Amino acid sequence: MLEVLNSEYIKLLRGKGMPRHVVIWKHASKNAAVPVFTLFALNFANLVAGAVITETMFTWPEIGSLVVDSTQARDYAVV
Repeated sequence: MLEVLNSEYIKLLRGKGMPRHVVIWKHASKNAAVPVFTLFALNFANLVAGAVITETMFTWPEIGSLVVDSTQARDYAVV
């Protein structure tokens, strides 16, 4: 968030007289949230992959086997 707040377009918006809360909520927060969502998505993918491996090893039919079966059946809506 600090990097985004120090960027040029934020300085331009503040220089044009836009209120600070509008700049933060409408412009800066959207650009600062991109890395957070990227890390969340990567961690979620690792969690699902770990569930698939664990359930395959111990033959526990749960969400991991559902993902594997759906992928093999090309049922991407379930995945």
